[in-house]
Amino acid sequence: MSSKTHLDASPVDCILQELEKVGDHFDEVKKATKKIESSGEKAVPCEPEGEKWKIIGEKIQQLEREIEIMKATMQEQEKRHSEVVDALMEQRSDNVKLKAEIVSVQISLETERQRRKKGALIICGLPLKATVNAEQVYTNICKKLKIESAAVSAPTPTFRVTKVENKSVGEQRLEICNLGEEQSSLIMQKYREARRSKVFLTSGDLMKEGDTKPVYINESLTGYFQLLFKIARDMRRNDLLKFAWTKSGVLYARKSEKSKIFQIKHRKDLEKFK
Repeated sequence: MSSKTHLDASPVDCILQELEKVGDHFDEVKKATKKIESSGEKAVPCEPEGEKWKIIGEKIQQLEREIEIMKATMQEQEKRHSEVVDALMEQRSDNVKLKAEIVSVQISLETERQRRKKGALIICGLPLKATVNAEQVYTNICKKLKIESAAVSAPTPTFRVTKVENKSVGEQRLEICNLGEEQSSLIMQKYREARRSKVFLTSGDLMKEGDTKPVYINESLTGYFQLLFKIARDMRRNDLLKFAWTKSGVLYARKSEKSKIFQIKHRKDLEKFK
């Protein structure tokens, strides 16, 4: 028999405990009945004994009625339990659909935010205390990478300088917006070609107060895609994937040189590489 008390047992456990007790009592009744059967008495019982048999019959009938009531109650409880389980399963299904819809909305929203930054570049690694002449830095980048200045019909670039200072980084960053997709793509292409050829840009190449530390050119990403790109790069360092890159503000990843290229829009898109 279960060691749980009525105080800490669930209602179902209490029912099982009580049924075990009833079963024990019923065993005693069966034993008593067998004793009567084995005695071999054929005589008609006397009046007092007959009255007792009548009482026994009535009690048995009462138990049978109560058992039927209990069976009906348990069937109703089982039906309710089934309905609750079905409702929970339906709720879980609705929750899964809702989560998928939320993810879809988030992706659409963040993709639109990134689309608005299309063609923007960010120059990282400029000295923290130097005065940044944004137009001069942009001109020197084009000159260093042997890129013609933007045509007169091209958009006029706009600039934004920010400082990043924490335990691991102390630098200024220059965001160049409104470059136009063609000019932005050309700068990134030439920059990557230079890096593959071991030709590195330094802040000294771009500004008077620069030094010999390298600077890096990246496509400007929203915070959302910056985080996804960081996760992808961490996975690359852990050999979970081989390539992670951006092109025109879109993030891509690839398991190996010959494997399929995947566009990364959400964390779940990176799960396939684990």
